[in-house]
Amino acid sequence: MNFSFHKKIPLSINITREAIRMVQIDRNKQIRSITSLPTPEGAFANDQIVNPHTIADAIKKSIGDIHPTPKEVIFSIPDSLCFSKIFTFEKKGNDTVTKNTLIELAKIHIPVDFEDTYWDYTRQTITPDTTTQSYLYVCALRSVIDPYIAIAQECGLSVNAIDTTAFALSRTIVYTEKKTGIAQKDTAVLILEGNTPTTSFSVFTTGNSLIYSGSIPITDIQKYSENTVLKTITSELKKTLDRIASITQLQITKIVLAGELAHIPDIEKTIEIDGVEVTLGDPVQSFKTSSVLSKKDTTAYSIALGLSLFTLYTEQKKPTVNFLRNKSPERKNTPVTPVAPSEISQENKSNKKTKNVLAYSFIILTFIGLGFVIYRYIITPFLLA
Repeated sequence: MNFSFHKKIPLSINITREAIRMVQIDRNKQIRSITSLPTPEGAFANDQIVNPHTIADAIKKSIGDIHPTPKEVIFSIPDSLCFSKIFTFEKKGNDTVTKNTLIELAKIHIPVDFEDTYWDYTRQTITPDTTTQSYLYVCALRSVIDPYIAIAQECGLSVNAIDTTAFALSRTIVYTEKKTGIAQKDTAVLILEGNTPTTSFSVFTTGNSLIYSGSIPITDIQKYSENTVLKTITSELKKTLDRIASITQLQITKIVLAGELAHIPDIEKTIEIDGVEVTLGDPVQSFKTSSVLSKKDTTAYSIALGLSLFTLYTEQKKPTVNFLRNKSPERKNTPVTPVAPSEISQENKSNKKTKNVLAYSFIILTFIGLGFVIYRYIITPFLLA
């Protein structure tokens, strides 16, 4: 009998500079709890958490109102703090060889020290070539991941997974099971996640494979709708679409807006690219109707809702990323530790005593021999003379 059905879905928490959004669902995709609270001032520097204690205090005050009381949590980190690359190579003999190959490639191509990272990888279906295999390798620095672990510990929660915002978004606002008919095999969708100070994009195939990611130079989302900025962004998007088409042979037919960008009124109507649908998406389309969604801006909960589907996706063996699956070994500078006198064994003591006796005996015998030589060849001839 499979008891996994009875396991609870972890609480999903999306932490940004502005708000902490939490979602609790059951295994039937029924939303049981959805809440938001302001992020404490000074908790963030750019996209990175620098004061986990104040965030933990805020979360502790809110999780007491969630029923059933959560025991596990899933977090996401911004894509701007991740390093990712797709590696394609000839098929290897087993999983261990594949993993070691990815580690060696990451050490060469990822611009951070491997020993300073948490990392994961997932198989990607990109080309029909059966002689090669492609993997998405993703990593993040310890300094990025550790604050989330600290927050969970202070809240008395166990960290089930730490995901990326891109994968979380792909589960809710890209292609869902209800609308699989809109996707073609040679098409892809681009998620444009606009946040201050970083606007990033991720390209997903219909099979939830992340095939391309990057960033667009804009630092103030509130200026996004201005004509000059809008022209720049539209131009950058067109270049990105052309570049992706030339590299992957996939045509992007849809751009889904997320993050702070999605909160700008009518923003989806201001970006116009021929042959491409621009939309805000519907983050609750995969979930059952719930009374707790009334009067909620569900767009703001896109990432938290996507995180809540992580466990179900993992069980269905769909592509997921969890930074906690792999942690690089830390550098070890092992000092030479002197052995304390009390730690010397009895055998060593005995050996040392024996050596001392032999040394003293040698010295005494040397003096006796020297005395005999002097008496026999110097003193005796002198007396006889």
